[in-house]
Amino acid sequence: MHSSRAEIFQEQEKRHLKESAQLDKKYQRLSIIRILSFVVALILLFYLANERLVGAVVLLVIIFPVIFGILIFRHSKIKFARDISRLQAKINQEEQLRLDNKLKGFANGLQYFKPLHPYHLDLDIFGAHSLFQLVNRTATENGEKELAQWLSIAAPISEINARQEAVKELAPKVEWRQEFEAAGRHYKDPENDLKPLLHWLTTPNEVKNKPFYRIAPFIFPPICVLLLLGFLFFDLNIYFFIGSLVVNIIIMARISPVAGKTQKATTSSVKVLKAYQALIRQIEDSQFQSPRLQQLQQVFKQDKQKASAQIKELSRILDGLDARANQFYFLLNGMLLLDIYWLTKAENWKDNMHADIAPWFQAISEFDALNSIAGFSYSRPAYTFPVLKEGAQYMNSKSLGHPLLPVKNQVTNDFSMNGAGNIILITGSNMAGKSTFLRTVGVNIVLGLMGAPVCATEIELSPMQLFTSMRSQDSLEESVSSFYAELQRLRQLLKLVRAETAMNTLSQDMPDVAHDKLSTPDVAEELPVLFMLDEILKGTNSEDRHKGAEALIRQLSRLGASGFVSTHDLALGQLAEKGTISNYSFNSDVVGDSIKFRYKLEEGICQSFNASKLMQKMGIDIN
Repeated sequence: MHSSRAEIFQEQEKRHLKESAQLDKKYQRLSIIRILSFVVALILLFYLANERLVGAVVLLVIIFPVIFGILIFRHSKIKFARDISRLQAKINQEEQLRLDNKLKGFANGLQYFKPLHPYHLDLDIFGAHSLFQLVNRTATENGEKELAQWLSIAAPISEINARQEAVKELAPKVEWRQEFEAAGRHYKDPENDLKPLLHWLTTPNEVKNKPFYRIAPFIFPPICVLLLLGFLFFDLNIYFFIGSLVVNIIIMARISPVAGKTQKATTSSVKVLKAYQALIRQIEDSQFQSPRLQQLQQVFKQDKQKASAQIKELSRILDGLDARANQFYFLLNGMLLLDIYWLTKAENWKDNMHADIAPWFQAISEFDALNSIAGFSYSRPAYTFPVLKEGAQYMNSKSLGHPLLPVKNQVTNDFSMNGAGNIILITGSNMAGKSTFLRTVGVNIVLGLMGAPVCATEIELSPMQLFTSMRSQDSLEESVSSFYAELQRLRQLLKLVRAETAMNTLSQDMPDVAHDKLSTPDVAEELPVLFMLDEILKGTNSEDRHKGAEALIRQLSRLGASGFVSTHDLALGQLAEKGTISNYSFNSDVVGDSIKFRYKLEEGICQSFNASKLMQKMGIDIN
């Protein structure tokens, strides 16, 4: 299946590269035609003017701009099609890289990373070689934020099921999905921002409600144009035109600050609007079967006029205002009061449509995130969608693997657990796979609870709140040791499971750092907690470590939290005799001078050890 997807993406890439090359030739030809037509028109204008052929001059002045405008429109259309084809070729190149988990060049999403999040750090959700890089195919900034949020907090069962249906419908629509992605990415730019536009939509009108500005465009520009024509063709004194122009400039001086403020508030949104218009139009023109996609599509079809047409109109208006930076606009503004015209149009649009635009943008963001997951799903045909179950910390999986590991290096495991308070104690030799297994379970739970398929052949899952403590880090800046950093992380966990000792007490002689000041972000408090603790309390002596680990495990089990604890402390395995604690292990075999890792989860306490052999292989004389 992997090779067939690679072949599909390779064929798509070749086809789009060929299309873009053909379109580029057309683009270059039209560029030459535009230049030649302008030169010919200029020569012809001088010739006709020199021959005093006024009628021919007027005809040329009227006809040539129309012809040149058509050439510009056609040129822009070919350029857009060429750029989209190039983007689609690039999208297929990226898909081939993702198939091999070569994620180095992709956006890492670190702007969404939260150090105190329940699992961001330990499960590689964001950053280098992260789940975000593997899944993200969003076309808009807001869609990217939506996807990041879905990766950060579990959804309810009804929402997960709705997303799964939508993803299953979109996944096989390769052309549709890639066209959607390319259209959005064509305008995607970190400097583009919708927030100023959304704020402007809430501000009061400053032009259209004033009677003078309502009638001024119908009086002063016609007078100015007529006086100019009178000077050109009927020998009218030039001062009449100049006087009219001065009056118009005075009017513009009064309105210019308002126009400048509006332009500043909306200029960063123009390209975003063009992207949204293209995406909305594609959604409007499509047929969908899943309830979620139909629901999102309906957001754009509530009025007689399509949302894409409304967005296009707003984009055209803001383009008009954005042209204020052009010197030619300044000359026309003095004659035609363009600022008043565009401001009136903008405020009319705002009055009519401001209540609709936020739902439109939210619907696009959600559609974008679903389209992204669909692309991930299509590229991983062997993955399966979880069957969601009600219940406490339930999971039943077969052939569970880590999606960020290359397929050739993947070793899968079957695993199941059920019920509150269950603790899975995992012992194992060094490098045998304990930490990787914990991350495998965690990453697949994150995928499943966001509506994506997981790296397994079968999986049943109940919604749960993940919490990990696997990579506790010290801090020189805050004078925090790695051991105390781990204690702070464990305190977050105890607060999450509502342990009174963590919620109501805090030793006064401990450093006052961020972990004690801030609550854990993006927590679904209604969900039961599934924790993952790797090498618990590793920063202290063996006696204290054993005593503290045993107490913590019992406390978490009593509070109804379930989870995994990996450790080298084999004595903790004796806890399995006294309650809801199960022993599992990862073992290795020493064969001569070699160590062979099984990477398979086995029941019972670890029976093999390799630390001495590993140290010996590193040159340490342990005899």
